[in-house]
Amino acid sequence: IYSHKLSKTQKFLLSLLLLILIFLRLMVVKIYRDINTDRMIASAKNYGESLATTINLSLNNYINTSFVLKELYLEYHTDFIKDFDKICSRIMKQNPEIGSLYLAPDAIVECAYPEYIAASTLGFEMLKDPEQSGKCLQAIETKQITVAGPHNLVEGGTGFIIRNPIFEDNRFSAFSIIILDWDKFADKLLENITEKQIGYKFAVWKENDNHAITDSNGYIFTNAKTTVSDKVSIKLNVPNDVWIISVEPEEGWQDPSTILFELIMTFFIVIIPVISVYIRQKNNAKNIYVAQHDKLTQLLSRDAFLIRFEKLIRENPQQRFNVIAVDIENFKVTNSIYGTKKCDELLIYLANSFKQKSPYSLCTRFGSDHFIYVMPFKDLQADYRELEIYSTYIMKNNPIDNLSIKFGFYGDVDKSMPATLICDKPLLAAKSILHNYNKNVANYDGPLSSKNEKAQILESSFLKAIKNEEFKVWFQPKFDAISEKLVGAEALVRWIKDDGTMISPAEFIHVFEEDGLIYKLDYYIFEKVCKLLKKWKSEGIELLPVSINISRTTLQRKNVLQDYKHLLNELDLSSEYVPLEITESSAVVNNEIQQLTEELKSSGFKIHMDDFGTGLSSLESLNLLPFDVIKLDKSLVDFIGTPVGEELLKHSIELIKFMNLKTIAEGVESKEQLVFLRNLGCNQIQGYYFSAPMPANEFENFMFSSSENN
Repeated sequence: IYSHKLSKTQKFLLSLLLLILIFLRLMVVKIYRDINTDRMIASAKNYGESLATTINLSLNNYINTSFVLKELYLEYHTDFIKDFDKICSRIMKQNPEIGSLYLAPDAIVECAYPEYIAASTLGFEMLKDPEQSGKCLQAIETKQITVAGPHNLVEGGTGFIIRNPIFEDNRFSAFSIIILDWDKFADKLLENITEKQIGYKFAVWKENDNHAITDSNGYIFTNAKTTVSDKVSIKLNVPNDVWIISVEPEEGWQDPSTILFELIMTFFIVIIPVISVYIRQKNNAKNIYVAQHDKLTQLLSRDAFLIRFEKLIRENPQQRFNVIAVDIENFKVTNSIYGTKKCDELLIYLANSFKQKSPYSLCTRFGSDHFIYVMPFKDLQADYRELEIYSTYIMKNNPIDNLSIKFGFYGDVDKSMPATLICDKPLLAAKSILHNYNKNVANYDGPLSSKNEKAQILESSFLKAIKNEEFKVWFQPKFDAISEKLVGAEALVRWIKDDGTMISPAEFIHVFEEDGLIYKLDYYIFEKVCKLLKKWKSEGIELLPVSINISRTTLQRKNVLQDYKHLLNELDLSSEYVPLEITESSAVVNNEIQQLTEELKSSGFKIHMDDFGTGLSSLESLNLLPFDVIKLDKSLVDFIGTPVGEELLKHSIELIKFMNLKTIAEGVESKEQLVFLRNLGCNQIQGYYFSAPMPANEFENFMFSSSENN
C-alpha cells in the first residue's frame, strides 16, 4: 500500500515554497503599500497647499485693508478720524466678513464701527487686558501685524483680531484693527473650498495656544466632524503666528489588511496601480500648472505671481529689486481695429520679451492689458536708463505699428510692503503717462501723496469711462410739500465701472473740477438727461422738470450756452424741463458768471441755487444772480429740533419768500422735518423720507406708479 504522507524532504520543499510565496507576497504588499501611501500623501499635500493658499489669500485681503486704514491715519489723521464711520461703512459693504473696525491711539479704542459696538468698546485699553495684551505688545515690539484668535470679543461673539501697529517718528502711535467675524469668514472659506472638494477632510489648528477658542477636537476651523490625523501637516505662516493644516482622505488612510486583500486579487496586474499613480501625478502637475499660468501667454497668473514674489522677497533678505509694470494704451480700441488674433500675437510677443528679460522668471499678465515683471536692482539711474532703451526696442519690434505702450518703473522697492502694494506703484506710474505721447517710461519715486496718486488714476480713466458710458444718471425725486405729489427730480451722477465697482462722486467730482474735465462730465450728464426726456416725451409720458448740476468750471466756458441750446434744439426740447443747479460755492459772483447766468435765464432756463447755507456767499449771490429757486442744504434741515437752528431756517425761508423765490429743502429724512418745513411755507421736498436716488429705469417706473396713484 502506497503511503499518502509527504516525506520530510517534500514537506521541507513545500514549506520552503510556501515561505517564498508568502515572502514574495509580503514584499509586493510592502511595495504597494509604500507606493500607495506616498501617492496619497503627495495628493493630500497638494490639496493642503492649495487650501493654505486659499486661506492665505483670504487673510491677505483683510491684512491689506488694515494697511489702507494705517495709511489713511498717517496721511489724514484728523480728517480720517472724522470720516471713520463713512470709510468703514464702505469697507464693510465690500467685505461682509469684517465684523467691526477700530482705531486705537496708544492702544486705547477711540473709534469703533459699527455704532452699536461703540458703548462696549470705546475707551477699552488693550494693553491692560490679560487676553489681548500679549499680542498687542508683540505687535509693538516687532513692528509687525499680528493675527490673534479666535477670541471672545469685548463687543460679544468670537472673531480673529488683525492688529496693524502704526508708528510715527519711530514711536508707537496707534493700532488699526480689523475684527473678522470668524463664523462668516469660515463659512465663506468652506463655501469656496466645497466647490473644489476632492475627497479630503482637513483641520486648521494652533500648537500650544491655550487661549484659542476651539471645537471639541481642538480645531479652530475644520470641515470634519471627527479628528484629522497629522500624517500630512502643512504650516501656514500668518503674521506673528503659525497655523497648521492637517489633511487626510475622507475615508481615512487605508488599512494594511485591505491593501493585502486587494494585492492578492491584483497580484498579476501590479503594473496597473503604478501606471495609475503616474497618470494621476502627471494630471495633478498639469492642473497645478494650468491654475498658476495665464492660458494665452503662459506667464504666471496674478495670484501665483504675488505668492512667488512674496517668497522671493522673504528668502532673499539682502537682495534688492526693481518692479516694472506695462500698460497697453487703448487696448480695447486696438482690439476692435486689428482683431483678437493680432492682439493675441502682441500679448504673446510682450510675454516672451519679459520672460527673457527677468532672470527670476517672475512675470505675470496682471490684467487684460497689464504686465508686471521683477528685475534685480543694481543702480537706480542705470536701471531706469536700461528700461528706457528696452522700451524703445519693445515699441519698435512689436507686431502692431504705432502702438503706445507705457512702462512704469519702481526701483529699489520697499520690501516691507505686501506684494500687491508694491505692484500698485509702477502701475500708477505707467497710468500717469497715458495719453502723453512724448514719454513711454515713468518713474515712481514716491513723492506723490496717495491723494494725488488716486487723482492720477481717476484722470487717466476719465476718457475711457466717458466712452464706455460708465457714468450713469440717477434721479432723486422732488415732491410738493403740501400734496406730496411727485413734481420733478434732480439728476445725479454715479460712476459704475465695468467690473461693477462704484466710485463715489465725493472722490472724483473735485478732481475733475480741478483739472477742468468736469465740463465734459457736465455736458455728458446734460445730454443723457435730455435724451431720456426726449424718449419719455415720444412715449407719451408727461414730462417733469429734471434739474442738472452745473459746475463753476462749466460756467466759465464761453460756449456753454450755445452747446446746451444746440442740443435742446436738436432734440426739440424746452429748457423749462432742465433747470440748472449752481452750487453756492460756484456762485461766487464775478462779471463772467453774472453775465452767463443772465443769458441762461433769458434763454428760458430756470436757475436754482444749490447748497444754500453752506458758505458765506449766499446773500451776495441772492442779490446779484437771477435765481428762480433756492435749495436749502441738508445741514440747515438737520437744525430742525434745535431752537436756534429752527429760527435760522424760519428767517431764511422768509427772506427767500420776500424775494419771490421758491424753496426746495434737501436731505429731508423724517416726518417731523417735513411738517416743520411745510408749516414754514417751503414749496418742495427732496430727501430719503420720500425716496433715495435711483437709476433711470427705476425712476421711470416710479413716475408711472406716481401718476397712477394721482
